[in-house]
Amino acid sequence: FVPAVISTIAPDKFGDDRPVEAALWVVHYKGQIAYPEGGRFRFWGYADDLLFVRINGETVLDASHSYHLPGHLADWSSSAEEDRKYQISTALYRVGDWFQLEPGEPVDMEILVGELPGGTFASMLCVEQEGVEYPEREFGGPLLPIFKTAPPPQHIIDEMSFILPEGHVDFESGPVFSVY
Repeated sequence: FVPAVISTIAPDKFGDDRPVEAALWVVHYKGQIAYPEGGRFRFWGYADDLLFVRINGETVLDASHSYHLPGHLADWSSSAEEDRKYQISTALYRVGDWFQLEPGEPVDMEILVGELPGGTFASMLCVEQEGVEYPEREFGGPLLPIFKTAPPPQHIIDEMSFILPEGHVDFESGPVFSVY
């Protein structure tokens, strides 16, 4: 979860302190997630510019900034009625496909984020659990928790919440998808 930042500093936010160009970079995360109680989930996200999420090799969300992409990089489109209906930061949420997690059973997950033209970078990924009632945000849509594999430390929450307007996401509650 990276709220809008100048794209030249974004790689540093991913732990890469090498000098990089403002454009044409990607970060590919690959690992496993699990949730002790299991359940059905879907991601809500936004990116400036690229954000793809795959579970067990299947794309469940393409929240990329579409005006930069000639055609589609992933063979995916949202069927959710909430897709592009609610604001996140300065754009509209993309809403992903539902996926099932069995109690405590790890699944493969991949996330690809990246920057194309330079300027501003953002990658925001939230999660909805089926059957959970979320508070309504004052400007519409559910107040969803950010996706996390560990509870974020307070200094990270402070940095993210300083950049993102108040009331857009929930930084502290919600599921933690860890494999221990």
